[in-house]
Amino acid sequence: MRGRDGGTVSGRVDLRVLELLCSKLCHDLISPVGAINNGVELVREFDGNMDGDVLDLIDASARLASRRLDFFRLAFGAGGSAGDRIGAGQAHDVAAGIFADSKATLIWPDAAETGQDWAKEPARLLLNCILLALEALPRGGTVRVDTPPGEGRLSARITADGTRAELKPEVRQALTENIDPAALAAHNVHAYFARRLGRRIGAALRIGDDTAESVTFTLTVP
Repeated sequence: MRGRDGGTVSGRVDLRVLELLCSKLCHDLISPVGAINNGVELVREFDGNMDGDVLDLIDASARLASRRLDFFRLAFGAGGSAGDRIGAGQAHDVAAGIFADSKATLIWPDAAETGQDWAKEPARLLLNCILLALEALPRGGTVRVDTPPGEGRLSARITADGTRAELKPEVRQALTENIDPAALAAHNVHAYFARRLGRRIGAALRIGDDTAESVTFTLTVP
């Protein structure tokens, strides 16, 4: 199907999703990058004589920006890992990076012990679900990931537990329904991306009914 501008409808949808994803990534990176810039300005102001607090600010902000970039590159990008498979240990380490400055804690007891690895796209979908679980905890809590052995197939249960845990209606809609891309925004476009990625690889993604304290995702990739 072609639109008035001569481009396909799917092409326009993909462009809007790309624009919104870029907006989200920039939003999530601007804080640590801005803090690094502030630290550098302080160094210049005092002619390179830095005290420990300034050094700590620059170091912590640089680490945070690097962790977020590692996560975004793997979760949203086509690259980010050597080969076509991602080990559970690597996925855990990348996911842990986005919890570094959050109020929530990641619990993934079998990440390193089972020696599992998965095809890249199922692993990317799992990381997106972990991000959605983290964002469902506005007051902090725990995100528990259970990935029982599945002979190379990915099966996972992601549970976000915390006070006022909630998957926002617009996020749930983007994740579970056929939503008009015009209704997307930077705060729910990654849910739409996760849904599209899941459909592409034939994954079954179910979201449990929210309670006052918990949100649960169940993911199965055939």
